[in-house]
Amino acid sequence: MMAGRIPENKIDEIRTAADIVEVISAYLPLKRRGRNFLGLCPFHNEKTPSFSVSPDRQIFHCFGCGKGGNVFTFLMEHEHLSFVEATTLLADRYGIILPKYEKETDTRLEKLLFAHEVAAQFFQATLKDQRYREKIERYLYAGRGLTPETVEKFQIGLAPEEWRGLIDYAARKDLKPEDLVEAGLAIRSEKRKGEYYDRFRLRLMIPIYN
Repeated sequence: MMAGRIPENKIDEIRTAADIVEVISAYLPLKRRGRNFLGLCPFHNEKTPSFSVSPDRQIFHCFGCGKGGNVFTFLMEHEHLSFVEATTLLADRYGIILPKYEKETDTRLEKLLFAHEVAAQFFQATLKDQRYREKIERYLYAGRGLTPETVEKFQIGLAPEEWRGLIDYAARKDLKPEDLVEAGLAIRSEKRKGEYYDRFRLRLMIPIYN
């Protein structure tokens, strides 16, 4: 499989070389707090640091706005880059050679990858919604024995019960319902022409990073 026509072995090489703490530290100050690093979130205004970076898992997560992901996600969000652009930037920074033909952009695949990143952010934010607080505490924490730290570590999220929650959220990220359908995140209505609805509703969501 090729991501943006950059081979997976090259992406893995870049992921291994690009330490997320080092990369993010170039954009904002981070201070060690236990096993992780903490700083002011660059994606929303705050006075108390809630932006956590894990060197062990090579991910970041903001407890304030819910944004999270890996080193590629950070550059895509912070620098407004496509997946291929973020990957190429890191390759250049860490001296990893990408043959010219590998830098061609597969915009469709980029869009699908971005759709899944947006969905993960949305589901993680929904998990913290006050409407579901009692159910989450009863099911996840009391029933399953999980802790908030575990939920954050695995970036567990929740698909809301609304029919168009993700679709409406994704629209603010310039993603069309058709993009979500292709990404497996939405369904085209068979009864009502031109209407779409979220594929997942009122269920826990756990992102898988390749």
